[in-house]
Amino acid sequence: GESPGVCRGGSGRSSHMVLNVVVLGDRGTGKSSLVCAWCGEMVKGIGILRQITISKRISGAEADARVFDTQPTSPWKHAVQLADAVIIVSSCSDPPSIAHVSDYIAKIQNYRKLANLPPPPFFGAGKKAD
Repeated sequence: GESPGVCRGGSGRSSHMVLNVVVLGDRGTGKSSLVCAWCGEMVKGIGILRQITISKRISGAEADARVFDTQPTSPWKHAVQLADAVIIVSSCSDPPSIAHVSDYIAKIQNYRKLANLPPPPFFGAGKKAD
């Protein structure tokens, strides 16, 4: 079974699996809201690149997702080089944010290529217009 997640800022060290997940997207697309929905609470961060660890027990095993909640101007190149997965968030009410998804993918692929790393899995999340 799966237990509720536990969220905490910072970078807790542990002996179980840790997955690095980077959340990218234009300003106002709902990146932080998505991260807070995972946590079930608002988590305050310092600076423009927040790192939050979400702990889960899945099928009896402990796992952490270290989530990097970015801002468009944050220095996310290093976080992307560490990423096991990338979530790109766009907004249906902001067509340019949808068009920028391909730009983010190209930048990530380039950063990873320069570091001799394969591209990570990409996931898309779209915020609907209310």
